[in-house]
Amino acid sequence: MRRFLSRSFRSAPGRAEMLEPRQMLSATTFESEPNNSGATADAAQFDPADGAVSLLGVIANRRDQDYFRITAAAAGQVQLDALGDLGLAAKVEVQNAQGLDIFETEPNNGVNAGSFAVSAGETYTIRVRGQNKTTGVYVVDLKLDADPIAPPPGSGGGTVDPPPGTLLTETEPNDRESQANLAALGSDGKLTIQGNSTSDRDKDYFRLTPQSSGRLQIDVRADGGQIAKVEVTTASGVKLLETEPNHGVNSLSIDVAAGQTYFVRLRSPNSAPAPYLVDLALA
Repeated sequence: MRRFLSRSFRSAPGRAEMLEPRQMLSATTFESEPNNSGATADAAQFDPADGAVSLLGVIANRRDQDYFRITAAAAGQVQLDALGDLGLAAKVEVQNAQGLDIFETEPNNGVNAGSFAVSAGETYTIRVRGQNKTTGVYVVDLKLDADPIAPPPGSGGGTVDPPPGTLLTETEPNDRESQANLAALGSDGKLTIQGNSTSDRDKDYFRLTPQSSGRLQIDVRADGGQIAKVEVTTASGVKLLETEPNHGVNSLSIDVAAGQTYFVRLRSPNSAPAPYLVDLALA
């Protein structure tokens, strides 16, 4: 459910400003000062009905920065959209529980939206400030889409298996781990990933969390053109596998553990495009 809200904020002594009316998400958290550090962050939560929440506030001066904290009830991808008003170029940064930056907007480059992966039960810190010392009112919309293999809230457990022989087509942006596309093996333990790395500067990331341990076979095929290079790392950044298409090595296998997250990265071996098909099979 969504509702229509407008809200006034005081941006300077004796001066009240109004954020233009807009369609707001069903849960809304208004910033409250002081909230200029992670220790004083305003608590927000995703609406359990639709996984959405809006963060509203004002950057009153060039030194002002607003912090929020939010805990993911389930693993999945969070879509973030930021809007600044009254002259504000709203820059948003997200940190995980370990204090590592996992997402940020770049308003100077027109990047005011994107997605990042979250883990169930982990708390994330969101900081909003004015790019280039701008001030004004902001709205940050968050929407959590839970993993299809994760048990839905209140279900009492269990998993939902994707259909066998699943085909996953990459969606942009997925140029870093925080934007990785969710990759779920089918009930037969298989998945084919389809995409295109336009050059060696175009990295496509996928996030895989197998539900059972075993040996994961990875085979890379060209979908017209040359063969892409694949690299697999753990969630902590340890490299486990890397193919070498220039040397004819396009198939490898690794041991994976149930419940552990792995990142699969595809990219062209050179400046030319490399459309790819990647077959994953867990035995």
